[in-house]
Amino acid sequence: LPAMEPPEQDLPLAQLRGFLCDPAKAFLRQRMQVRLPDDADSAEDIEPLALPSRGLQRQQLQRAVFDACVGVDAVDLDTSDLHAALRSRALLPSGPLGRQQLDALLDDVRPFADAFGRWRSGDAQVRAFELDLDGTRLHGTIEELYSSWLARLRFDALNGPPQIAHGLDWLVLCALEETLPLVQVAPGADGPGQPQRGP
Repeated sequence: LPAMEPPEQDLPLAQLRGFLCDPAKAFLRQRMQVRLPDDADSAEDIEPLALPSRGLQRQQLQRAVFDACVGVDAVDLDTSDLHAALRSRALLPSGPLGRQQLDALLDDVRPFADAFGRWRSGDAQVRAFELDLDGTRLHGTIEELYSSWLARLRFDALNGPPQIAHGLDWLVLCALEETLPLVQVAPGADGPGQPQRGP
């Protein structure tokens, strides 16, 4: 390999997060100039017949259903409009199959939305920041920041990469002299969607 260039003095938070969550992928992209295909790159542009089991599409689908459920009682949720909106984004199939899959997804996501709705205080804020770290400027935005806590949502198990990403955001807040706790809404021992306080 050619000699390494001097380290960049300008570091986006998203780049640091990507490196910490997947060092091998970051090495291939930044040092070897090799880009591995993302899940979105390999997705076919056809109407889905089954729910995606993992990856970006599943996260987008779960988040869309979650956003529709937060703060809305189950009896007040218009599932027909939700199904039409998800179908228009090619996240769900049309017809009875799509409705059946949406019902199953609502059963999975509703506990997260209910738990989050109980803990939510006001509207989420986005904070842009810049930090000088020994001559390197770390910059970016921290999202889902509430008045009393930093919220992080995970529908699947809190394994290494999401824990690293959530913890990094919390460390940035600490460096900005914000003393907010990290609260993760994720599957836990007390049932799905129970908030867990981080460090």
